[in-house]
Amino acid sequence: MDSETLEAYEAHGERLASEYREHKRVSSEKFKRAFPNHSRILEVGVGSGIDFSVMIKAGFEVLGLEPSKELQKHAERFFPEVKGRVVADAFPLERERLKEWGSSFDGIHCCAFVMHFKKKDRPLIWEQFGTLLRKGGRLFCRFSETRDGLDEQGRDAMGRFYQILSEDEILDECEKAGFRLLEKWEDKSVSFSRGKGWKSHVYEWNGSD
Repeated sequence: MDSETLEAYEAHGERLASEYREHKRVSSEKFKRAFPNHSRILEVGVGSGIDFSVMIKAGFEVLGLEPSKELQKHAERFFPEVKGRVVADAFPLERERLKEWGSSFDGIHCCAFVMHFKKKDRPLIWEQFGTLLRKGGRLFCRFSETRDGLDEQGRDAMGRFYQILSEDEILDECEKAGFRLLEKWEDKSVSFSRGKGWKSHVYEWNGSD
């Protein structure tokens, strides 16, 4: 995530957290479908904390990653169960963090997160996801194929960068990184104010060559 995007989350964190809490989100049944057996999950981009809270209440062991102190503050305020489970860090992760967390998660969940990275930067993200997952671990990735209100540089009115992604593009990148697609669906029950065409992909980590 670039500095301008992070600055936008810091400046507008309270407003964005409030908006995110009003959106229809993924149900606990969908999380259980993506991550069987009450797995240990890394939530990449805690945001408002609502998805994090759903997973905790569904019985998952969850650790969150959130670079915005403002978003973390409001997540802990409205969802006290996430307090003490959020680490202030951002991708790409430093070597020390990768070494500490390597192969320790059964699953990774991220919503819109990869949209903050340009195509040239995403291979490193997929690689680091693989480093964090145990063999056979799951990646639950959610993204939008369109987004309103972006300028020529791909930034919204707040200054956040978004890269519009296609299903085929994500699938190709993940397969090259060592992930195998298990299933995908369109999130017709999930609503966001500026993103449209939300997709969900569930992958299994098989390891890189």
